[in-house]
Amino acid sequence: MDKNIRKVLTWTVIFVVLIFVVGYGVKEWRLSGEKATKDRDAVVGEYINKKGQKWTIPEGKYEFQVSSIEEYPRFISGVIDPLDVHVGDIQKMQVVISGDVPLTRVWAEIETDSDIEIVDMALTEEKALTRDSFENNPYLVDDKGKLIINGVSPQWTATFSGLIKQAQAQGVMEYVYEGEWTVRDTHTETYRTKFIVEDEQGRTDEMTLAWSDPVCTFSGGGALQTDCTITTGVEGVDNVNMSFSGSQTITLNGGTLAFNPNKTFTIGSGQIVLGGGTIDAEKYLYYTDVDGDGHSPSAAISTNSSVGPLSQKIRVYLASGTADCHDGAGE
Repeated sequence: MDKNIRKVLTWTVIFVVLIFVVGYGVKEWRLSGEKATKDRDAVVGEYINKKGQKWTIPEGKYEFQVSSIEEYPRFISGVIDPLDVHVGDIQKMQVVISGDVPLTRVWAEIETDSDIEIVDMALTEEKALTRDSFENNPYLVDDKGKLIINGVSPQWTATFSGLIKQAQAQGVMEYVYEGEWTVRDTHTETYRTKFIVEDEQGRTDEMTLAWSDPVCTFSGGGALQTDCTITTGVEGVDNVNMSFSGSQTITLNGGTLAFNPNKTFTIGSGQIVLGGGTIDAEKYLYYTDVDGDGHSPSAAISTNSSVGPLSQKIRVYLASGTADCHDGAGE
């Protein structure tokens, strides 16, 4: 082969290799940038449950605290990592539980579209309960089951001190349990995580994190009827005290749970799971009502510090319905 031809072929090969290397590097840089953006923005999965309700769930680690009456055993906090999983993923879970006697079993029941996975969890740590378990929680529950909000409720200091003294007197311990499972089913319609604990006296506690149930249903008297998860918007009651009808769990994963000033929130045997969002006890709840006919075009709630009336709004407890197809036309 002619020397000049060999030289041209050599440079051609080098040029092709350089193009490939540069192109691959640009692709990897772009993908790493996309991954960093995805991680930073905590991409949210959007799904529709069997009732036709849209629900969302963030990707990544979900850390939460639990507010409930100080009866043992009692869940304090936990971690689910990652929260939004897909078939083949490994999900790791951790719960922290307080108890005045040793625990005998802790497990999780994960309900997905067509399956319920039972995951037994193992004890990894135990220590005396510290004041941090109460101090780091923005919401405490007093011995009557009423919610006490840090910085809002005047009873906070007395409740905080009383709970610590009670725990120390009873020799309450803090137990950490961990477990994991491999996902074998989808959760596009149904996704609930129930944690259950039993102690050596046969006493139990459980909480259901109802990810796929975005609507909190309250009775006319303000009692919560079902487990639910608030991810966006506002849920709550207006002009009545809020309570739980049983051992329901409200999971705050964004959004707001609201009730009026001078009204109470009695949790009783239920729980508040806080992993985002807030509880607002100083607002009044409103629907949109542009034409002032007492009917709102939707059940979307807004809040305001004013008792009302407000222009183009109606208090939730005064509304006649939430299906006004001609709001603005006085119909």
